[in-house]
Amino acid sequence: MRVRPLFTLLFCGALLGNAARAQEPTPAPSPDVVQGLSKTPAIADYQAGRPALPELGRVGVDAMTQKPLSLREALTLALDNNRDIELARQNVKLAEFDLQAVRGAYDPRLTFQSFYERTQTPPTNFFSGTAGSTAVRQSNFNNVSTFSGLAPKYGG
Repeated sequence: MRVRPLFTLLFCGALLGNAARAQEPTPAPSPDVVQGLSKTPAIADYQAGRPALPELGRVGVDAMTQKPLSLREALTLALDNNRDIELARQNVKLAEFDLQAVRGAYDPRLTFQSFYERTQTPPTNFFSGTAGSTAVRQSNFNNVSTFSGLAPKYGG
């Protein structure tokens, strides 16, 4: 019976020892040598030249074809070419169409419905007095017309 606790103690000690070994940090490479290359320059006094900077003018604007504008002309061009203002105008039109559609619920509605029906019923009872006669025939023509709608006031 004493073998089992001793075995458990040895097993836990082995696990803890391996876990402590796995957490040891590895040494970092020295900053002077990166992947086997040294940082010493190949040419002693070499300096890289600075790249040329791009032109600071506006892209797509030709300075030679510009024309002077008055304040009124500049405002007119800005308002005509502003996409946010155009979008706001379209939203107003959409709202007007929605309002017109809602008002359309109050339009009157006129409907017609008509149908023709012809039935033939054979005699079902011997005592009804129609023993040798033919079946009973009925013809109906129905027509229904309605005029309806919603009232904008005093009802709904």
